[in-house]
Amino acid sequence: MVSDLNSAIYEEMYDYEEALAIFKMVLKQAQEINDKFWIGRSLRNIGIVYTLEDKFDQALKYYMRSVDIAHEIGDKKGMSWSFNNIAICYTNVEEHLKALDYHNRALKLRKEIGDKYVIGLSLGHIMYCYKSLGDYENAFDYNSRALDLYTEINNHGGVAFICYKKGNLYYDQEEIDSALHYYTISLNKYEKIGDHYMMAGILIDIGEIYKENNNYNKALYFFDRAYKIEKERDDKRGIGDALSNIGDTYYLLGDLDKSLEYYNRTHKIDLEFNDNHHMGISFGKIGNIFEDKGNFDKAVYYYNLAYEEYKELSEKLWMAHRLGDLGIVYYKKGDYNKAIQFLNESINIQNGNGLDKRLLWNMTTLSLISKGLNVEYDVMEIQTLIKKNADIGEELNYYIYQLLEDSSYLETAYNQVQEKAANLEPDVAAKFLSYPIPKAIVEEWEKVK
Repeated sequence: MVSDLNSAIYEEMYDYEEALAIFKMVLKQAQEINDKFWIGRSLRNIGIVYTLEDKFDQALKYYMRSVDIAHEIGDKKGMSWSFNNIAICYTNVEEHLKALDYHNRALKLRKEIGDKYVIGLSLGHIMYCYKSLGDYENAFDYNSRALDLYTEINNHGGVAFICYKKGNLYYDQEEIDSALHYYTISLNKYEKIGDHYMMAGILIDIGEIYKENNNYNKALYFFDRAYKIEKERDDKRGIGDALSNIGDTYYLLGDLDKSLEYYNRTHKIDLEFNDNHHMGISFGKIGNIFEDKGNFDKAVYYYNLAYEEYKELSEKLWMAHRLGDLGIVYYKKGDYNKAIQFLNESINIQNGNGLDKRLLWNMTTLSLISKGLNVEYDVMEIQTLIKKNADIGEELNYYIYQLLEDSSYLETAYNQVQEKAANLEPDVAAKFLSYPIPKAIVEEWEKVK
């Protein structure tokens, strides 16, 4: 986070234009009386406004001028903050080596000043630079240094934050138990100091881990705790994120009705914010549900709504996802011409951007159409894409079985369906098994086995 800023102007008002006008006025007054300290600080504050507006080139110009002033008057503290904020600009544009250089400059000055709290901030920033560069050995080293320092000065907020960051490092290294351990330490410390904002975020992260590892009941427990905190805080965006995660978990469980309920609640919040990106996400998820239920017309309607939101934002990879969804739905409707059109549009947008799962879906569906029309298709390409995708769901496994006529994919799909059904209440499980794809998988397995 950019530091050394006036919270009354920024965090309460969020009026960057007004803040900029105030700081430029202060700069002019300081220049009139040649108050170098306030000239430097005003330059730095103007840089902060531009940083918050993501205008990093402009921000850097003001920070560099503030460095010159701070150097001239021997203001080590001011210079350290300018170096800190210059580094943050470089981090935001992913120039991590430059960011590392300036964070080290800030750290050197802070050590000379002897302010252990801001030394800890620099250590944490340097940790993030190494993480971004993929150097986890150094990232863990600087994390430990920061943790030791904050423990020494008994700064509970610092300890909580650095433990959270250590959890992130372990998560990146796929050491899930260690990640959960540090997330839990951080969560407990934030609870003691009453930081509900950070608590909600960590609860979401813990829930995500359990969701990714198919422990859906635990995931729901943590997402629900996050939801209750965000509701108490009246943080609408936080409420929306928690609701969306709960909806995702019910979707993965196969409880489509509950999932739809939570997605609709999320969408109402997106409308309040007029948030096109999140509206696109909600529309896409609602489309998934109607597709799974076999209501293809409604699925097309919502996928089109999602696509239009992303098109307005020029978010091409999200557009590719929704075009792929439209192609698959039209395949299910038996409209092969439209299916081919949308699937190829999706593939063209992807253009090697690493959407391996989306590409596998698209190519499998196109190949099924070719197979049905007795047209050649590239089996090797499908097999190569399968190798790139470790996590394949039951529907895609079923499609691959239909394409390659390899019953091992059908068996996997059948087991996935049964596992989902086993985790549902009997009435919900019966409804799930009646949906088109689970029903088709079970019936086909009964024939083949």
